[in-house]
Amino acid sequence: VRILYRSVLLQILEDYKGEHLQASPVAELLLSELDKKAKAAKTEMFLEECQNDESLQDASVIQDFVVAGCSQEFQDFLKGHLEARLYPKGKLITDFYRSTGKRSLHMLSRGKAVAVQDDQSHQDIEPGQVFGRMASLGLSIQPEFCAQAYASSHCCTQVLHQSMVVRALELFPDQQSTILRLDKNVIQGADFRSILQGSPFFSNMNPAFVGELSHVAVDRIFMPGDNIVTEGQDGDSMFIMVAGSADVYMTGKIAAQTNMSNKKRESASVVQHSRSVRHMTRVGRLLPGAICGELAMLGVTKTRAATIQASQLCVMWEVTQESAHSILNRYTEERDLFGQVIVQNLDITVPTRILQMPLFKGFDRKFRVLLTLYCERFAFFPEKVVVREGEAGDRLWILNLGPAMLQKRGFT
Repeated sequence: VRILYRSVLLQILEDYKGEHLQASPVAELLLSELDKKAKAAKTEMFLEECQNDESLQDASVIQDFVVAGCSQEFQDFLKGHLEARLYPKGKLITDFYRSTGKRSLHMLSRGKAVAVQDDQSHQDIEPGQVFGRMASLGLSIQPEFCAQAYASSHCCTQVLHQSMVVRALELFPDQQSTILRLDKNVIQGADFRSILQGSPFFSNMNPAFVGELSHVAVDRIFMPGDNIVTEGQDGDSMFIMVAGSADVYMTGKIAAQTNMSNKKRESASVVQHSRSVRHMTRVGRLLPGAICGELAMLGVTKTRAATIQASQLCVMWEVTQESAHSILNRYTEERDLFGQVIVQNLDITVPTRILQMPLFKGFDRKFRVLLTLYCERFAFFPEKVVVREGEAGDRLWILNLGPAMLQKRGFT
């Protein structure tokens, strides 16, 4: 048996190309294969030359992360996970308003490119210039006001994908706070108290109250796609959105009820809308100044009522039950404001509670509906007395949610 290896055959074809080969389908196929191999080798050499171009040593597609002060290990990881790409003349490099164009940065290594602005004017992109965007990380469009980038000649680019940045943050979690410096909308120096005091909910609160919250709160940073809380899980802390935005998801009938209620009212700190995602429905969006998890923090519920997922890079304060109670007990006006939020969030549960009560089973449905519309809502914090034995009473109290303790003649 004699064996002819592919590499040997290709070498023979290269040595005797055009001399002893007759025009035949087999010969043409072999020559075509040889040409493809040669072109691939040239492309690989060209990409390697672009990456090692000494004239671009001071330029880098990760320059934003260098300026932000990311560690050398973090930078080295990003440098080791860049993608080199070739574009022929006239080829679209990126569209800044498509999903893929919102998640990558490019640096022109060789050739020429042009950025098309929103007004259809053109701006040249020179070798060493970075362009693109990472919207979720706060990196806006580079260059400004551009919509697309095209290759105006055969060119080579280095590409940094947002997924690689997220992966680096998983490996180097201590760098998450540094990444905040990329977002120009976040006040530098971590002046989060000023951000909160400018939000609709906290603007009417005592600055000293916000200051005490800042001392007991734990800073939490969530990347896009991270779950801040998950529906059904145990929890005893609340979260305050300092910067970024997050979507609120719920399952089942509660989500449908929430959507119906949202059509009747609109919160200053929550933008309401809905969209089905797998088996859950998006029922709202949290913006800076919004609070979530307050029911679990106050002990009204033991589990999370919704799943909250970060849609942008989020900075949040987490406040535990123990820390919050001691502060709220000293600031009665602020405690009342939190009570109003609780009443508002539980408003959708009132009709179901009253309509299903055995006490009102024999009453006309219209009468029961009127009760749901006109009954007063209250929120009571732990240790707060609802009614006192021996006092004159002129109203009926219905416990909607949360535990309460009954005492009579000294017995509990």
